Amino acid sequence: MSNPYKRLKLLYSSWRMNNDSNSSEQNDIKSNSTSEDVYKFQPFKLCLEYKTDIKKAVKYPNNFPMPRSGHRIVCNSRYIISYGGYNPRSVGSNNRVQSNELYKEIWKFDCVHKKWRLLDVANTPPYAASNCCTLIGNNILTIFGGTSFPFGEESGNDLYVLDMTEEEKFTIVTGDQAERGAEGEAGEEEAAAQEERGSKPPGRYGQAVVVNENYLYSIGGTTGFVYSMDVHRLCLTTHRWSTLYNSDLFGPGDPEPRYRHEAVYFQGHIYVLGGGTEARVFSLEDIHSFDTSSRVWATSHTSPDPLSLSYPAPRKCHGLVQAASTPSTLFILGGVGGGDVLDDVWRLDLLRLQWTRLPLRLPNKVYFHATTVSPQDKVYMFGGITCTTSGPDDDSSSGSNETSATERTADLYSTYLTIPRLREICLEAVKYYYKKHTYETRLVESYGISLR
Repeated sequence: MSNPYKRLKLLYSSWRMNNDSNSSEQNDIKSNSTSEDVYKFQPFKLCLEYKTDIKKAVKYPNNFPMPRSGHRIVCNSRYIISYGGYNPRSVGSNNRVQSNELYKEIWKFDCVHKKWRLLDVANTPPYAASNCCTLIGNNILTIFGGTSFPFGEESGNDLYVLDMTEEEKFTIVTGDQAERGAEGEAGEEEAAAQEERGSKPPGRYGQAVVVNENYLYSIGGTTGFVYSMDVHRLCLTTHRWSTLYNSDLFGPGDPEPRYRHEAVYFQGHIYVLGGGTEARVFSLEDIHSFDTSSRVWATSHTSPDPLSLSYPAPRKCHGLVQAASTPSTLFILGGVGGGDVLDDVWRLDLLRLQWTRLPLRLPNKVYFHATTVSPQDKVYMFGGITCTTSGPDDDSSSGSNETSATERTADLYSTYLTIPRLREICLEAVKYYYKKHTYETRLVESYGISLR
């Protein structure tokens, strides 16, 4: 049975038979029905993927993640991986994985079965706040940087790597290795790179990390006292660091040092969006880009939203995703800046340098949340600090006190900010109809339709 439409027809028939036997109210589903049992594809709308029951999370800390901020998430087509986070108000937490209000834990969310699972992984990174996570391919998780508590007292500069197919133990890439030729002499490649080599970057947090081919780039960050805009590059095959830009040699047109900015790699350039320091945030009207070949910064002025003629407000601690199908398309979600916590969503076209404000708002004003995007362009948002008033009460760089206006969350949301292929929409419908029982998922896959 090779025709996917015949498969879907059989699946729908099976679903109808199952539901007809359970409820007479679901007999005749018509095309104009408003029943909640009819799947509707709704792009540009945040849907609640999973709402954590806090009472259950306190009672069963190994089954549900607690509310948190300053964590990171990555995903492939099937799973979302979350590492780290901070919550000064945590109650009843698992002492095995939480230390000094930080969550040194790896959670894995099954997007088909809608279940979280706490992974038992050895050698977990110790710096669980404001680190950087990437997923190389479908299964190689990397974690770099971050800080412990109190913030800035200790920060990381080792790369931790975990094979998600094994889920056993992190390995550490120190980046201290030096490649040598025969008899201890520097090899030809080593000699050519001698001038560019820098020692591995100092421990920082709030930096941005991007990966392209065999290289991992680290941009900016803070020690908690000093802010940077250094650009360091790690070769993932030789484990050797290079310093591409030293922000101590600040020149005209170079971006100011910052932390909690976001960055993407596109056509040989690293684009940096937003960020700030304890005292200020940076504008999104001008976008800084770093040429990885010439190692020179450039500044490009963007165009405002064509309808409102406005720009996104300056911000830090926001979410950013890069569309998998069109890497020139970026989306920013929420953040904090200028005394305001934000709930807006904007799109940036890197080819035209055009901003567009999208017709949706996040469920809450939120910052220090985590975002990621699947290979099918499904956007996920998890956790963060939500705010019931306009002003923030907490910043991980300053450790200032909070009031009742802020609250951390462990809710997981999703949306499509682009229109995916018809196949993905069909799979979303299949998952919707067969979301109640595991055996139904096995039934779906028995027809040759993979939900992975």
